[in-house]
Amino acid sequence: MLTGWGGACTGAGTTCTVTMNQARSASATFAAAPPVQRTLSVSLSGSGVVRSQPVGIDCGSTCAASFGDGASVVLTATAAAGQRFTGWNGACSGSTATCTLTMSADRTVGAIFAAAPAAPSWQTPLLLETNNDYNVSGRVLTAISPTGDAIVMWEQADGTPTIDTRKVFSRRYVADQGWDAAVAVPGVTTTSSSAALLEGRLFMDASGTATGCARTSRRAASPRPRAGATRSFRRRWPRARSAAR
Repeated sequence: MLTGWGGACTGAGTTCTVTMNQARSASATFAAAPPVQRTLSVSLSGSGVVRSQPVGIDCGSTCAASFGDGASVVLTATAAAGQRFTGWNGACSGSTATCTLTMSADRTVGAIFAAAPAAPSWQTPLLLETNNDYNVSGRVLTAISPTGDAIVMWEQADGTPTIDTRKVFSRRYVADQGWDAAVAVPGVTTTSSSAALLEGRLFMDASGTATGCARTSRRAASPRPRAGATRSFRRRWPRARSAAR
């Protein structure tokens, strides 16, 4: 670029007019032109920072900087505590935390942050058994349905008709609502200290139907003595209870 004239010419204009009424000499001085600079501007939505490589952008504090024409600039978004990065707008796009720009022109970029979902945590343990005065004995079976409902079954005495009579109890969990009251499975009891009432596995489908196996006591009219018979049982709960989900 022209920086100035000497001799018969003065100033820094690109032209010089000389009156040739005598011998004249003139000189022109040139220097390298400064590199073209491009401006990168960043804005934030939510809480976080965006930094650049090469250095220049550190937004929240410095959200605009100049870079040489054609320079490659990498922006990195970092969310603040309790926030998450959700995406870019402007000259950047997508939801990855980095964006690479070619500064062939001035650029404007937006980084979007939003509140992070709360970390999952366990609820306070809940006593499911029907009567804390009697120990749970034998097996405990559980099942979870595809819709998030659940059922748990266990063996326990409740003092009726005697303290030696064990029964099978069940309790259902409705997703987003909580636990129903415990109920006894009809016809499944024993007074034997060694006989197990619950057998096999317990299943619960999306319709709310639970299916399992239990050992029933020997019938007095049975033609041959036996400790008990294994039978399947099913119970279905109407889905209306879960309609709020």
